[in-house]
Amino acid sequence: HYFNYAVGAATSKFIELAGLTPGQVALDMGCGNGFVTRQLAERLEADKGRVIGIDSCPEMIQVAQQQHAGVNNLQFAVHDASHPFEANSFDAIVCNLTLPFLADLKTTLASALSSLKPGGKICVMTVGDHEHNEFVSVLREHGGPLVEHALRLGNTDNLSHLLEEAGFQRVMTKRIRALATIKDPQAYWTMLRGLFGIAESPIPPAIQQRLTTNPRMALSVVFAMGYKADPNASEKLVVRSGEEQVALARKRAREIGPMSIKQTFKRDKITYVDLRPPASRLTKIRDSHNIERQHLEARMPSVVNDPNELVIVYCQNGNQGALASEQLRAMGYVNVWNLQGGMTAWEYVRLKVDPA
Repeated sequence: HYFNYAVGAATSKFIELAGLTPGQVALDMGCGNGFVTRQLAERLEADKGRVIGIDSCPEMIQVAQQQHAGVNNLQFAVHDASHPFEANSFDAIVCNLTLPFLADLKTTLASALSSLKPGGKICVMTVGDHEHNEFVSVLREHGGPLVEHALRLGNTDNLSHLLEEAGFQRVMTKRIRALATIKDPQAYWTMLRGLFGIAESPIPPAIQQRLTTNPRMALSVVFAMGYKADPNASEKLVVRSGEEQVALARKRAREIGPMSIKQTFKRDKITYVDLRPPASRLTKIRDSHNIERQHLEARMPSVVNDPNELVIVYCQNGNQGALASEQLRAMGYVNVWNLQGGMTAWEYVRLKVDPA
């Protein structure tokens, strides 16, 4: 429960970054119970695209088939990820939190590259490394080799290098941080024992004391995306829709969730910029500046004249914020973040607001 809750927002972001469109064919590598596979299938739309979920564990595939029976464009199969499908079969391959556990990464990624169509992409999400991931790294003395395996690809440079070495091109990486509040330490420990096969039943005193002192733990995940070369591709001009521009901006934007701000920027002065039209604002973040996106070039320099100052932009749901963060970086601001989920997310977790 805790792990699923903590990574739920990251998983939604991961599916969004995968950028699947109706009509495509996708592979979910290491699908487990099929939770992500089904969300991918919904994005591909029935009768237009399909997704295959594979896992080497027959019991997990059985669970997935039972839980998602009746979804027309969804198929599950027991399959070793290191064994390739027919060449050029998939538009996209996704791998959610399972890549570090695979025994032969080089063979698995070579198989994935072969199975992709030219121009197809691989999208990976993995748990962040020790430095940014106390939620799991607290187990180093208790969890054995599986914990080290879970964290071994949590460094963006290591993950990027791995994909490039396998032959993927235009590799991009992104890290997302969050805070998980552990209300029941024993339930948290039971969950981790199940994930990592820990034999020790009682919660270790050091972890119990850590959670008693402060129930919040930092959790981070890392995204990576790379493409298979397409020798027949040619440069062409395209006109992007507003939705496509937002999706592209969100891939590039640095985003932070409302609960992570205090932990990430403990001693930093933050300038908040509210991008919403005045007429649509009922509440605001305290001391924020209201500048609509179309007025940023004219008004922002008078609000923030230091290009290194920490700026967090927000709108209602995060989309305009992503576009604005790109706009501000083009203006020369180097420390701009978009509030993930916008004001909706801020108020959902009940952080303080002022009347607009």
